[in-house]
Amino acid sequence: MPVKPSLPPVAARLASPLHWVVTLLLSGFLLSTSIAQALENQRVLWAGYACFGLMAAIVVAKLIRGGVVFAPEVALYWVFVAWSVATGLVVHIDSTLFFNGVERVVQVGILMSVVAAYTASARSPEAAFLAQLVLALVLVGYGFVSGDFSMATEMTERGNRVVGTRAASLTSNANSLGMICFWAITSLALAGAPARRRPLRIAAMILVVPLLAGLTLSASRKAFLIVFVFAVAWLWFCYRRFLLRNVRVFIGVAILMVVGYLFARFALEGTMLGHRLSTAAAATGERDASTASRLFFYVDGLQILASRPLTGVGLSQFQAHSEFGLYAHSQYMEILANTGPVGALLYFTTYVLAWRRLAYVYARAPDPQMRYLAGLCLAVLFSYVIVGFVLVQYTSFGSIALFGSLVGFSYGAARRIRTQAPPLTGGMPYPRPLAYTGRRRVPAC
Repeated sequence: MPVKPSLPPVAARLASPLHWVVTLLLSGFLLSTSIAQALENQRVLWAGYACFGLMAAIVVAKLIRGGVVFAPEVALYWVFVAWSVATGLVVHIDSTLFFNGVERVVQVGILMSVVAAYTASARSPEAAFLAQLVLALVLVGYGFVSGDFSMATEMTERGNRVVGTRAASLTSNANSLGMICFWAITSLALAGAPARRRPLRIAAMILVVPLLAGLTLSASRKAFLIVFVFAVAWLWFCYRRFLLRNVRVFIGVAILMVVGYLFARFALEGTMLGHRLSTAAAATGERDASTASRLFFYVDGLQILASRPLTGVGLSQFQAHSEFGLYAHSQYMEILANTGPVGALLYFTTYVLAWRRLAYVYARAPDPQMRYLAGLCLAVLFSYVIVGFVLVQYTSFGSIALFGSLVGFSYGAARRIRTQAPPLTGGMPYPRPLAYTGRRRVPAC
């Protein structure tokens, strides 16, 4: 006889007013912090902080009623903050950069703690994913309405140089817009979950078009290339069984991916993104200054680290020590040079813990909905790790909110599996890893 589930179905949770209030407040916070610098309007920033304060109050009240839930990654992050502040106070040379860095990592830590706690309690990453989608759609919509996107389609030649405009919409730079559009595209993969209906999937496919347009007009190479990385990881983690059982489909998808990439490169000829991709791949002096400087950042970072191999040069001090006067443009080099091997170990261990727990949920979840969400989160985390080689994310509110949702979902889902509670979509309680039917032993998932 079926056991009555103690958890509400996913559809019921998504229809919960509290879920949508938290999602909208998080969207408001991410939007205001993304556009405040470009608008140079302090009121917009304070409006975002007000949204976050209200969201945090709601989450704390929810946790008080249901029990406080904190993932180990959150505690480890705060240890990283303590180490960074303690060592940075001793070795920093630029006080303004250092204390601004301290302020940002504390703010980011509070955001990650709140998002991870809510997501662990809800056992669903939808809030942060949908907040990224709302943010991207607002920015892309403004880009079309304001004419910013139409200006970005123009490109002229001046001698041996190609001059063009990169769309930034309301953000401070074009790369930010490109990455926001990319994370929004990953959120649309939620529509591929088993419980989703066809109209929702059709809507997701329609929304991909303006998001890809915004990403292309931003001319962000990293955002363009990471789309293909995510697509491969998403297919592998979410549809691997189906593809391996249908060899023809697998081969067709592989051919489609290659053709899609080649077609995209061909279609982008004559655009700023196409030009930047071509110059980045050039093996001669035609390579652009941006690509060349990013390669030198790694050499520069190792030289900076050599001056203080244990503690690093201090939080946000890479810019003060670099001969370029810029930050590292690499998550790994920035943290390693600033906080040393100890700080890097503390911070990047959070990646390892989150990956292992998501892999556990992916392997043990008997519920198709939970398994799909775990696979999607693995694909997003894989993309997050890869893009860290060319992007600094630990000071980005949007990136950290997304990472906090991955941590929270993995922690909440793993706890539910370990306690043998009913699955998210109802039905029988979780079976054991191997269930005995009387005739043969069959895997539980």
